[in-house]
Amino acid sequence: MTTTGSDPPPGHHSVTARYLGMEAARRAVERLEEHGVAASSIRLLGAAAEQADRATATGARDDRLMAFAVRSVVTGMLLGGVAGAVLAGGAGLWWFGLAGLGLAGAALAGAVGGAYMGFMLGGVAKVKQSEAWELTYQDAPEDFSEVGVGVRTADAAEADRAERALRQTDPVTIERD
Repeated sequence: MTTTGSDPPPGHHSVTARYLGMEAARRAVERLEEHGVAASSIRLLGAAAEQADRATATGARDDRLMAFAVRSVVTGMLLGGVAGAVLAGGAGLWWFGLAGLGLAGAALAGAVGGAYMGFMLGGVAKVKQSEAWELTYQDAPEDFSEVGVGVRTADAAEADRAERALRQTDPVTIERD
């Protein structure tokens, strides 16, 4: 979803920041979602965003998105598996002592459970929900280097959170209506 950045309807608040490139815009969108801004309130703005939204050849974008998702899931599984094995192994050591099968079984069960939790958290927590985030993975031509990230909401508190989050991302410019 893109927009050209028209004035917000009465009773709505708008925060817009401009960045040099899609990668910087992606970090801004991530920061917004991490600060509790609704994905449906976030928009990518400008010519690069419009081109990304109209793109029909999205293979490279899809490949980059899939690579990010796979890295997030694998990292989550590895970290969760290790943490689960250590925690359950510690509990098994306390419960079973150094009895081989009890301790090994507890560590293995912990590793499997931890890997599953890591899979879920890595896949859900890292992949953002807004369409704007996905569009930032589309290649933008050199002549469309500036990308806007906007938030339009009826909630003044959400607009405040958005402005604070965007200021933390070092935008080229930021405006609030």
